[in-house]
Amino acid sequence: MPSFLDLNKELTKEGTVESPYDFYDTYSVCKLKVIYTVAKSRPEASAFAPCTTMVYKLKSEDKIVVGFPAVYNWLSSAKIKDKEAEAVIMKAQTDFESILIGITE
Repeated sequence: MPSFLDLNKELTKEGTVESPYDFYDTYSVCKLKVIYTVAKSRPEASAFAPCTTMVYKLKSEDKIVVGFPAVYNWLSSAKIKDKEAEAVIMKAQTDFESILIGITE
């Protein structure tokens, strides 16, 4: 895992502000192969790849939310036309969706 951020810590200014969350964590989950494949044809696009997964629980609710940005807007806004890059990205999206479905069933 390349990166982890306890966003709740950032939101509360390290405990000086009350948070509406019990926890709010983000995990960077991009595979290097995915970013590398995109960077070959669109290096600037790889800098803002939708690779962050969020996991949070509001104090007022009894559910945990897991989410991640879909790649479709990224493909469009970054004007990624390379078929190999698009195929790798779509496979990563499908793989990640399968993992989330598997852990929530």
